[in-house]
Amino acid sequence: MACAMKLKFDKYWGDFNLLISIAVILDPRNKMKLIEFYFPYIYHPLDVANEHIVVVRKSLYDLYDEYVSSHTLSTIEKPTQGDERDGGNQHGVGKCRVSGRSKFDIFI
Repeated sequence: MACAMKLKFDKYWGDFNLLISIAVILDPRNKMKLIEFYFPYIYHPLDVANEHIVVVRKSLYDLYDEYVSSHTLSTIEKPTQGDERDGGNQHGVGKCRVSGRSKFDIFI
């Protein structure tokens, strides 16, 4: 069972996974610092980790630039309407800590 789990882990994390990395950055608790903290642990040697960090950062900037150009075109074409948002439920935040997350929190 452990070997099967390891194969699945390597399938998604053994190689560099850009989509998951960007999703992690978009989580407001993490930002780019989580990637900068964990990639040296996941990818060895350090040069490989730094290359992956650069790829993630560049991809994120490219994605943002595409969003800005798309948003600029849409605001020119039609006026925006205000959107209503609810505050969301904040109960239970921080009650469950994982040792890896605690290490990252200390790093920050």
